[in-house]
Amino acid sequence: MRCVISKLRKSIFGPLPEECQPISDKNQADVTVSLTSYPPRFPTLHRVIESILKQSLSPARICLWIADQDMEFLPKKVRALEKFGLEIHSIPDFKSYNKIIHCYTMYPNSIIVTGDDDMIYPTHWLRLLYAYHLHNPETIICHRARYVTFQPNGDTNPYWLWPNLDREIESSLVFPLGVGGVLYPANCFHEDFAKNEIFMDLCKYGDDIWLKTMTLLKAIPCKKIHYYPKFFKHVRNSQKVTLKQTNLDFGNDEQIREVFAKYDVLKILQGRIEL
Repeated sequence: MRCVISKLRKSIFGPLPEECQPISDKNQADVTVSLTSYPPRFPTLHRVIESILKQSLSPARICLWIADQDMEFLPKKVRALEKFGLEIHSIPDFKSYNKIIHCYTMYPNSIIVTGDDDMIYPTHWLRLLYAYHLHNPETIICHRARYVTFQPNGDTNPYWLWPNLDREIESSLVFPLGVGGVLYPANCFHEDFAKNEIFMDLCKYGDDIWLKTMTLLKAIPCKKIHYYPKFFKHVRNSQKVTLKQTNLDFGNDEQIREVFAKYDVLKILQGRIEL
């Protein structure tokens, strides 16, 4: 298993096939790749989806979730990818939560891999995540994560003091980040996970916070894999429109406090402090 993963690390940036291939049963993983987008990123969205269609390991399905009010603006280049297996769904708008909430509701027993709409994914992106999943079937697998740290009084440090992990580690204190993709095993979420009246009130702009809390309440560990592909290609100009500034304005720490207080998360985390 380790040998296979090592080879995948070395070849993850291998050449992509020239053409997209329709999703088929050949060399396919029983996972759903799920992503969302909105009009400012529509012009380059087809390139992102093409990179997922070109994966060396095909998913069972690729779901694109578009807010009802945005469907009319979806380009023909994106719609044309339906013939290769892309599913396009018109849905109520829950902002960044669109990439997973609706997928979970429609496919509650599926392994879900979330993707971003501003990233060109290397050939073996999905295969690498799935390889780790097979070895850790009840664990969340992510390419990028922070690590929750604490103040001397037992409170969590401000979010900006949670270090970005640069090594492989499995822990309940691993805080997965959506950048690069996250694999969520089936049945890993708390019963409140899809209750939009709660998450849209407590952390409207903090889906990573909500996802971490909902899996922590189920005692699901998280594994940050050793290899983070720093050279994933961002679609040119896509970073002009981002949630980073929104989260600076609204405050990750404020959203963390609200969610952690409601679900008594601090007590759970304090029982899992690891040195």
